Amino acid sequence: MKTSVNKEIAGRRVNLRVTEELCDLIDAGARAMRKDRTSFMLEAAREKAMQALLEQRVFELSEAGYEQVRELFAQRLSDNPRSAELMARRPQWQSEPRSG
Repeated sequence: MKTSVNKEIAGRRVNLRVTEELCDLIDAGARAMRKDRTSFMLEAAREKAMQALLEQRVFELSEAGYEQVRELFAQRLSDNPRSAELMARRPQWQSEPRSG
């Protein structure tokens, strides 16, 4: 597969040791996204790093926005049919269905 790694990133090497099972999972994910392994792993690592940094930030909300967030968190997941459907799905990496 042809790599689509950004040239500014490509100057640095990162070596990883992984199990064969993890490598197979990463390759399957990359294929599903129609990416090569390197691009897939770099994109995933970049997203995870950005998520970690964003979790350290403080976001300010208006009073109305704060109330909306509180209402959402107060709702039970089981009251939302879409969330129940999502939680019932079997992840690709699990061989057994979830029990409820």
